[in-house]
Amino acid sequence: ARDKSDAADVRTVKRPEGRAPSATAILNRLAKLRILDPACGSGSFLIGAYQFLLDWHLQFYLANDPARFARGSRPALVETSRGWKLTIAERKRILLANIHGVDIDAQAVEVTKLSLLLKVLEGETGQTLQTIFRLFAERALPDLGDNIKCGNSLIGPDFYQQAELPLLTDEERYRINVFDWHAEFADIFQAGGFDAVIGNPPYIRIQTMQDSQPQEVEFFSRAYKSASEGNYDIYVIFVERGLQLLNKSGRQGFIIPNKFFRTDYGESLRRVLSNEKAVSKIVDFGHSQVFEATTYTCLLFLQRGKAMSFEYGTSEAAAKALSQTVFAKREGKSLTAGAWSFESLESASLLAKLSKQTTRLLDLPADMSRGSSTGDDEVFVFESGTLKIEKEIIREPLFASDFGRYRFSPTGKWKVIFPYVSENGSFRLYTEPELKRLFPRAYSYLHENQPALKRRKQFKEWFAYSAPRNLALHDQAQISVPLLADGGLFALIPNQTRGQLCPMASGGFTITLSKQCQLKSEYVLGLLNSKLLFWRLQGMSNLFRGGWITCTKQYFGELPIRVINFSNKTDKERHDRMVKLVEQMLELHRQLAAARTPQEQTALERQIAATDTQIDRLVYDLYGLTGEEIAIVEGRAQPEMPDVPATAAAEPEAKPKRARKKPFYSQPPPEPTTPESEAAAAAFHNLMGKEDPTPYRPKGDPS
Repeated sequence: ARDKSDAADVRTVKRPEGRAPSATAILNRLAKLRILDPACGSGSFLIGAYQFLLDWHLQFYLANDPARFARGSRPALVETSRGWKLTIAERKRILLANIHGVDIDAQAVEVTKLSLLLKVLEGETGQTLQTIFRLFAERALPDLGDNIKCGNSLIGPDFYQQAELPLLTDEERYRINVFDWHAEFADIFQAGGFDAVIGNPPYIRIQTMQDSQPQEVEFFSRAYKSASEGNYDIYVIFVERGLQLLNKSGRQGFIIPNKFFRTDYGESLRRVLSNEKAVSKIVDFGHSQVFEATTYTCLLFLQRGKAMSFEYGTSEAAAKALSQTVFAKREGKSLTAGAWSFESLESASLLAKLSKQTTRLLDLPADMSRGSSTGDDEVFVFESGTLKIEKEIIREPLFASDFGRYRFSPTGKWKVIFPYVSENGSFRLYTEPELKRLFPRAYSYLHENQPALKRRKQFKEWFAYSAPRNLALHDQAQISVPLLADGGLFALIPNQTRGQLCPMASGGFTITLSKQCQLKSEYVLGLLNSKLLFWRLQGMSNLFRGGWITCTKQYFGELPIRVINFSNKTDKERHDRMVKLVEQMLELHRQLAAARTPQEQTALERQIAATDTQIDRLVYDLYGLTGEEIAIVEGRAQPEMPDVPATAAAEPEAKPKRARKKPFYSQPPPEPTTPESEAAAAAFHNLMGKEDPTPYRPKGDPS
């Protein structure tokens, strides 16, 4: 997106004596521009930047007496039957002066070099090349060995200075591929560093590297603030590294996942960026897909100097929409290590109101617990009636499909072996002798499957769950919450099911209100299922296609619950009315499930909708919303996108792979002026804060 409000225009730059700089001065300044992609892959972003520079130079020359740039021993232009164009020598000069890249993959480096070299020769024929050879007695293609290099952008020679580093094998040294930036690009760093860092760094969760690349992971945690804690993604390190490679006035532009705005693993990077006041602009694609892989991305623009304010805009993942992005200016101090939220001024005022007379859900007090993981459902979970084992060791697994909005309806189709016993308010795993003695048939079945159970990555005992989470809390829980929701999909857990259920990890979470909490669970459920609190959750959580959001503890637990002053008659009446409305809603859903005729179903659905409206109005009243604020809540448009796939609904935490292939604007390089190169050039253009090179006609320019 090109923002013309504050873009630099070469016509407005003045010399001290008041004259505009000469064309020569402008070209000399641009010749010193150093652009880098530190994870260049096959070179798509470098091709885009290079194309942008080629176009800029041609337009500049055409606007400033092109004939004079066609003269001399090293002309920049040549006139053809189709008009003026840049000479090969000029294209080579621009490439060697401005474009740089690094990648750890040697093959990718060679592809980048080839793509750039083909771009140099674009539009030439055998006849024109022979003319060049004859006139200038030089090779047509430059050597890019000093521009595009193979190495590990994240690991420098200080890697070998670690005290506890073991002796590395040749294979490990080759894999790590230490890269010394200051030695490899000595002239650039003597001048202060790169002017622009661009690209699409790899997206790799650090857990996937811990087994295969332990030395690198250990180094990252010591060398980078963004990798100091948590299960981060490697792209956060590239963001921090990119900043380090800039000169004091340099700028950086990456396309990266937007999850770091709010996730726990993004906290360290948010702290780095907020402390440095580095953020200058953000384009958030939200749930719109740039890549074919399910990856939710943004354009993050940074600067080395302190940015007291930044611009934020949202866009669909399409070139036309990106060019029409509308930006709002925000104060830089609004970005902290905490989760980043980009609400409008009106929404910010409403959020401030929601903080009054409320407390966090987790501070009611309440606990929110993820369901358990067996590690092998093929063994532990079975269809009812298919396995003859002791019923005392069997529970009913609770999946996301077993409940919904004011609906709790497990089918009873599945059962799960539950090898745990409750003692003194907590649960423990049966010992193997106990299991064998008390439940011989169950033990025999599990023992038959022992080889499979021992192949799991994690377990305490071979017959235990991989992750038996908060079993005691689940047994006392009142409310069930799915992993993903596109609205209030929360349900009350009936008292009569206590001790019979086993909430599963794919089923989401349960909420357990403490005995110290005076609020009834029905009251809390009514708030959670309201439009208002789901609107608030949308503003905090990760957004997926179809308007689905994650309901994880770090977001859901922050929801503002309206506290009740039970000594205040009006407040107590509101609480009790909410309880009655929710009880009515629960009964209506039970009747709807039992309805036999379409007419009965329609009547019940209308009554449910009317009761839902009453609950929302009561919630608005409880939180003191005005008509304008209610319009903000109810006016949030839902995106018209395909529904989230069933697999994504069951497990939204699937991690994206390195997403470089086939973005919405891509064609394989080195096609001339590809949509991908145009988008990359636009991003680079925006990064540098410049408009298109407008005609410049200096008076009395001696050059």
